[in-house]
Formats: sequence, structure tokens, C-alpha cells
Amino acid sequence: MPKITKRFVDTASPKANGSDAVFWDEELPGFGLRVKASGGRAYVIQYRNAHGRSRRHTVGKHGHLAPDQARKEARLLLADVARGQDPAEAKRSQRGAITVADLCRRYIEAADKGLILGKRKRPKKASTLATDLGRIDRHIKPLLGTRRVAELVPADINRFMRDVATGKTKVDVKTKKRRALFEPVHGSAPDIAGTGAANPIAMIASFGMALRYSFDMGELADKVDAAIAAVLASGLRTADIKSEGTTAVNTAQMGEAILKELQALHA
Repeated sequence: MPKITKRFVDTASPKANGSDAVFWDEELPGFGLRVKASGGRAYVIQYRNAHGRSRRHTVGKHGHLAPDQARKEARLLLADVARGQDPAEAKRSQRGAITVADLCRRYIEAADKGLILGKRKRPKKASTLATDLGRIDRHIKPLLGTRRVAELVPADINRFMRDVATGKTKVDVKTKKRRALFEPVHGSAPDIAGTGAANPIAMIASFGMALRYSFDMGELADKVDAAIAAVLASGLRTADIKSEGTTAVNTAQMGEAILKELQALHA
């Protein structure tokens, strides 16, 4: 077995029958060079995973990595294998991981089939879904669409909310003048009437839709969306969306907080 050096890499050839050739390094067991019939060269490692299955994993292409760099990377990967990890499987899983844009597409497909449920376990109304689709197209996909869902952390979501609040995804949507009715999203909810438990966000967002689509006031509609995003980014939540680490507020307090943000943005 040769030691894989730059000189060796430059002179190595595929097999005489035209198939790929693999040369193993004499210094680091499991580290090798694959030479394709096309002339391409890549550094690889060969190992057995925790289940005893033989795996081959590409460390990197020659040219992107020098032999010494590839050997160092291979040493780290083989150390991971010794600790029970499987680099080849991890790479396969990463390639198959869905992105935020993929997740949004699945959401839209499920919504079209009536599988996305809202309050009282009923399919979301068309008006609510229209709001969702607008936020997906204007905010979520531009800022997070290419990110893999499994890799998102709370800091990413906080940054997303801050970017929306500061107008990073601001657009001016031009529409033809038309009349439309925008319902206040939720019903009378007599079971919680007067308790301050209702969430006013969807109602406020529907007003933003009216500004955008009926009155051609896209800039002001952006401010309504940004005000809502800013309040949510601050951690305020009504009881229906309360989670650990957030602050519970009632209906009036949520509305006042959004109004304060909107006034600041419109000042």
C-alpha cells in the first residue's frame, strides 16, 4: 500500500478495464483515494458501523482538499466511527431531510384536503388559510425556506421573528381595486365571552388583509404583520398559544401590545 501524497494522487490511474480504482493509505488504515474512470479523484474512508455493516464515505474531492488535509479529516471521521457514529448514514439522512419550504408545501397540500384543523377541531376556513399562505410566501419561505427543519433551533426562530418585525421581508403588493368582505376570523365563542381568554391576533391579521387586498395599502399591511411578529417575538402569548418560557396575557393586553408596536412602526 502506498502513502497517499500529492505526487501519488497526481499519477494514480483507474483500473486497466476502465473501472474505478481505490488505493489505501499505508499510514492511516481505512483512508483511501478513489480514482474514477473519468479521471476524477476523491478521498474516502472505509469502515464498519455499529451493526457490522461495511460503509464507504467520501471525505472530499481532490483539489478541494490536499492529501494531508483529507487525512486529518479522515482521522476525525474514523474517530467518530469508533464512538458509534455512522458518517455515511448521517450524510444520507441529511440529504433526505425536508426543508422548511418542503414542510410549507406539505402544509398547503394538507390544507387543500381539509386536513389542517383550527379551533373546535374543524378544518381551517379559506380566509384563515389565505392569511397562512400570504405569510408563507412573504415571510417564511424567503427567510427560512432553504433551511432543513431538523437543524432549526430556537435562535433561528427568534431571528426570523425579528427580521419580519424590522421589515426585512417587506414587499409592496399591487392589486386591482376591488371590494371584499373580511370576516373577523373567530365566532362569538360564548363559552369564553367576557373572560379575556380570546386570542385577537387572527382578527387583527384579517384587518391587515383588508388593507393589502381591498385598499391597496401594502405598506401599512406590512406594518400590521410586523407589529404582530414583534409582539410574538417578545414572548407574549394568550392562553391558547401559551408555551413554556412565554408570558401569558389576556385579550386586551395582547391587543394593546400590538397597537403599541404598530404605533411605533408608523411613527
